[in-house]
Amino acid sequence: MQGRQKRCIRWGMQRTRAEGGQAVLETALITVVMLLLFAGAVDVGRMFYHYINVTNAAREGARTASRLPCDPALMASRTAIRNAIVAAAVAEAGATGTPLLAANVTITPDPVATGCAAAGTPIQVTVAYDYANIFSNLLGSAGVRLTNQATMVAFGADMGG
Repeated sequence: MQGRQKRCIRWGMQRTRAEGGQAVLETALITVVMLLLFAGAVDVGRMFYHYINVTNAAREGARTASRLPCDPALMASRTAIRNAIVAAAVAEAGATGTPLLAANVTITPDPVATGCAAAGTPIQVTVAYDYANIFSNLLGSAGVRLTNQATMVAFGADMGG
């Protein structure tokens, strides 16, 4: 074979040098698409991780709410109970890497606003977290709000254990 007319033979097919540039371009395009798919998969995994943390924080808040004794006559006691429930949820989420704000924890019934929950009634703790995904800055979106709730029965006093 001579100079410009050289052909390379690969896998039983003949290609000219001009076709080599096309292969590089195709590889570059496919690489970009594959990297975007990989980043999306990683982002979904991170979102699921934070969702599990939000779920655990709601459970921890509800567990704390169900076991704390509450004195309905003392506003300071009810405020302390609310703060303990919120602190338990925030600490659980923070220990696993999810920065949760106290304002994103709601308690139903709220010990401060509606008083203490009677023994045997359900207490619901709802936790919300604003997850900023990898693409939110690129696409200008606000991310995803992850929310979960847990409900447990109020004991009215710590049962030990």
